[in-house]
Amino acid sequence: MHLQCACALAGALMLGATGMASACQPGDARLAGHYYLNGVMEVGSELLLNKDGSFEFALAYGANDQYGKGCWVRKGSTVEVI
Repeated sequence: MHLQCACALAGALMLGATGMASACQPGDARLAGHYYLNGVMEVGSELLLNKDGSFEFALAYGANDQYGKGCWVRKGSTVEVI
């Protein structure tokens, strides 16, 4: 589960998701929830996967704060953000 969370967060950051589609398809309810980055000094991040298929993320590193939202979907053993 932690690997899937890390993949989802990395995907969100790489894609620079900034907008949410008007309607997301429901996500896998087993993966829905809050995920937090642990063990990285001076970095705070949070990923919220909602059951309705939407997500939000926040990342804070020094003076750099990022936020994004959009849709997510499970494809095999990965979570993709749109």
